[in-house]
Amino acid sequence: MSVETDVRDWLVGSGASTSGCSTSFTFVGPMRKSKPNFPALAVTIQEYGGLMPHGFQDGREQTYRRNDVQIRVRAPVNGYLTGKGLADAIWAAMNRPNLASFSSATVTYVRIQPTQSGPVPLGENDVEQPEWTVNVRLESAIG
Repeated sequence: MSVETDVRDWLVGSGASTSGCSTSFTFVGPMRKSKPNFPALAVTIQEYGGLMPHGFQDGREQTYRRNDVQIRVRAPVNGYLTGKGLADAIWAAMNRPNLASFSSATVTYVRIQPTQSGPVPLGENDVEQPEWTVNVRLESAIG
């Protein structure tokens, strides 16, 4: 499984019931234009890199991997408050989640933390839909 899929599954599942995300508008991959098959209210999750894997002197010779993930939120035209509320709820859900409920069968996450103090407003896209981003760093144990 990918980090993107783990984040999506957690946001739409019971692990983050307070995130407000739904399977009908939460996707993995880049933000797409609003069309009948892609809703105006949308959340997309896309990995954008991270730091090189590194080891800690933790007595277990454990190596940790860091992944940076961008969660973008787009609201309908004139839906600023709806989008802002959703972005705030996602940020709150990603701020120190229950790691046991977040970890998947293949990955054990040891820390999850937003990289900003709240959702970052991106302004409006070319059809006047407001957008935000929630950037998150996830650390997982390798091996």
